[in-house]
Amino acid sequence: MNTATHKTPARRTLSPAILIAVLPLCVLVVFLPFWAQIAVLTLALCGFVSWIFGVRLNCVDIFSPYILFPILWSACVAVGSIVISIEQVPWNSMVWYCCIGALAAYMAGLLMADWYLMGFSPPDSRRAVVRLGDWDGRKLLLVMLVWQVVAIACMVYEFRNWVGGIPLLNRGWEQVRLYNPEGYLSRLIHLFGYSFMLQSIVLQVYLYSRRRLFTMSNLPFWFMNILALGCAVLWGSRHTLFIPVAAGVVAFHYLYRRLRITHLIVLGIVGALFIGAVGYIRKISYFEQRDLEYDEILYEIGYSGRFPVLDQIHNTIGINFEIFRQITETFPRFYPYQYGRQTFFAFYGLLPGKQETLGELQNRIWNTAFYGNLTSTYMGAPYSDFGLPGILVFTVIIAFLIRLLYYRFRHYPTVFNIMLFSYMCYHVILMPYDNTFTKLNIFFDLAILWFVNMLIADRASFRPSQADAIPAHGGTVTSCPKESL
Repeated sequence: MNTATHKTPARRTLSPAILIAVLPLCVLVVFLPFWAQIAVLTLALCGFVSWIFGVRLNCVDIFSPYILFPILWSACVAVGSIVISIEQVPWNSMVWYCCIGALAAYMAGLLMADWYLMGFSPPDSRRAVVRLGDWDGRKLLLVMLVWQVVAIACMVYEFRNWVGGIPLLNRGWEQVRLYNPEGYLSRLIHLFGYSFMLQSIVLQVYLYSRRRLFTMSNLPFWFMNILALGCAVLWGSRHTLFIPVAAGVVAFHYLYRRLRITHLIVLGIVGALFIGAVGYIRKISYFEQRDLEYDEILYEIGYSGRFPVLDQIHNTIGINFEIFRQITETFPRFYPYQYGRQTFFAFYGLLPGKQETLGELQNRIWNTAFYGNLTSTYMGAPYSDFGLPGILVFTVIIAFLIRLLYYRFRHYPTVFNIMLFSYMCYHVILMPYDNTFTKLNIFFDLAILWFVNMLIADRASFRPSQADAIPAHGGTVTSCPKESL
């Protein structure tokens, strides 16, 4: 007879620190622009609902597929639907159908994955299985050294022969950073020369899997990580720094120390301000070359100009949904559906000759004479191919795969599985901005991550029951043994 004492879970109470942090925010919201007030209230409502849902399961995981995308998507839709700039037009009914249908399809994909996973029995602690476990630090050091030498050589070659200098230091960096090579060899060189973000993710995952972050044995990896981030910044784009930091936060959360909701809110605010600030500086640089003041342009198109960084945040989000609105009014009324060319552009673009990206196709159809690609959230590519059904099917597939990946790393939390989920999380975070699932980079990145793991992982047999002990010094996996959300 089991006589073990069952402790009653302690009731959760609001921390005074949370109240101290929330009260100034409530006062600050009063002075924000109207669109920012709507966004904050929407995000707070979604977060409150998710928190209540998580408390009922006795474990809240903010990066769970059930929480991350619904909150982020709802907030971005709320911001994007507010018309401030003359560049925006009130949404038509199809845009609303797509935005709401995308969220419904995402939840349906998660439920389908849960139904599929019901057929799998939980890990059997009595059976030893072969998994790729921890990483060998000496092998990783050698692999990263070779990788960084090759990447730097490819980057220098590109800068000298194709780009015309370092994009970040170029006077026309707003346009130079959008360099896109043609030809198979040129693309391969570019993929390696642009792989510093991936290097940073690998290094961060290794460092966060250690018991102590700052030791003498970890110094070479910290140096390589700083070098990788520095080289990535030279390309002059926001995402070259945002991507490794976002994926690194997810890895830190699961491997080293679980972040509280207040930490994640602060990080989210800092990330949004970073995106807005860099976009604002880029625009200033671009219009200065044409003897124009970007602050005056913001005011002329409808923004107050009192909070230029916040105005740029709204402009970045709102324009993406505005471009998508134009797509819904273009396909198939004025231009036929692409029938898979954009959704599967990672493979279609490998065909001989010049293949138009969705941004280039938009520029040609609308005669915009824009120097870059106009992003249209993740919905642009599937809609231009198949309309609303394309968005629904595409979203269901993405949600299904993300849920399977989450299930796998929760039951087998190896370093590789957590790295893979962290990498995919940033793709989910970018869905309100762009569709990175249709690009060749994602397949190249996944192949590189798999190959690196094969080279440096210790091929040892361990029992699934021991998997929970891998992040022994405090990840979500250990603090929440049962899978949540």
